[in-house]
Formats: sequence, structure tokens, C-alpha cells
Amino acid sequence: MTTPALIIPDGLRRAMTDLHGRAGAEWLGRLPETLADCARLWSLELGRALGPATYGYVLVATRADGTRAVLKVGF
Repeated sequence: MTTPALIIPDGLRRAMTDLHGRAGAEWLGRLPETLADCARLWSLELGRALGPATYGYVLVATRADGTRAVLKVGF
């Protein structure tokens, strides 16, 4: 289970802070840990981010059995 280098798109950063203020910024700060927790919990190999991201972070993922999946993490 790996977590790719996380690049937070400007649109997502703007949307989270515009809509949720400080709580949105804190959510963004926890996002790498949240993704790593999801990968561990569901035995996922995380791949590239899908975009454009404005209200959630969506990644391509692969399950332990090789099944392709998508992981979406929202506020």
C-alpha cells in the first residue's frame, strides 16, 4: 500500500478554504494522512489523482486482489 506524492490542485484548495474557512484548510492539511489511512484500511495501492478536483480528492486505486477502484475523499 502506497500513497503517491500529493499535489493539491489550486481549485480544491480555493474551494475548501472559501467554503469551509479554517476547517477546510485543516482538512487539506490532514489529507495526506487520510489517504494513507484509507489505503491501509482497504489494502489499496493509490495511483494518480483524477481531476479537476474542486470539492473532493479522487484517485485511481488498485485493490489487493488487483481489482481497479476509485477512492474519493470529501470534506
